[in-house]
Amino acid sequence: MSERPFQQRAGAADDHGSPFVVPALARHVLGRIDLDPFSSGYWNHYSVKATTFYDEASDGFAQRWRGRVFINPPGNVPGDLAPGTPRPESLPKRAWNKLVGHYTQGDVEAALWVGFSIEQTCVLQSEPVHPLQFHTCVPAGRFKFLRRPHIPTCASLADDTRPRLRATTEASKLDAAVEKLCSCGRSGMGPPEEGKSPMHGNYLTLLPSRHDPAEACRQVDMFISLCSRLDWINGAIVYPYPPILATLQAQLATIKAQAAEIERLKRG
Repeated sequence: MSERPFQQRAGAADDHGSPFVVPALARHVLGRIDLDPFSSGYWNHYSVKATTFYDEASDGFAQRWRGRVFINPPGNVPGDLAPGTPRPESLPKRAWNKLVGHYTQGDVEAALWVGFSIEQTCVLQSEPVHPLQFHTCVPAGRFKFLRRPHIPTCASLADDTRPRLRATTEASKLDAAVEKLCSCGRSGMGPPEEGKSPMHGNYLTLLPSRHDPAEACRQVDMFISLCSRLDWINGAIVYPYPPILATLQAQLATIKAQAAEIERLKRG
């Protein structure tokens, strides 16, 4: 995302956001988005539209999370570490554990987790709670994350424009003309653009409502329905382990009961 190491949120030139369809899916499944703990005014305005968001200055890790949460966690950015320097803690792991903690305590009612890389499911295997313990969608295609539109810097505007203006503008008016262009560049930030797909798969995990079982069932049903047919997401649903285990146990109990009945009939 950025060349700067261990950064919660990249700068404007390197900032990326979830594809429009993902927060839209979250709003449909969760019913609303109360909080995005790792965002900015720009991304919340154009994409997520959460009631509350935390930006880099307010530090989502330091805040208490509540309500229905949309979370695309920050990633660790590769960088050169000095010899003997311990590698920083995984930010996705830290964010996942914080989410699970608030969810377990009941602060977070429900959440949609955006896994930037499917490899997170490997990194999180040592944690007490894992994303695959919840309904998870593995999209058939790789997400094309959004990026801010390219706005030339003031320096580049000056370099590109000054020679052209010099031929037609009095020297006294040159700096004012360049500054006006710079101001347009600074204030002309428009909606995000579709970027390139990363070189790995992604995933979405739903933590359904802890407060209302009926609402949890609705959320799970809608999540499965939308992920299985929504445009290019068209993902495979990974069902959580406990229901699968329960199904296998029920099947085994049926087989044992049938075997016992056969033995009874043979003896009779």
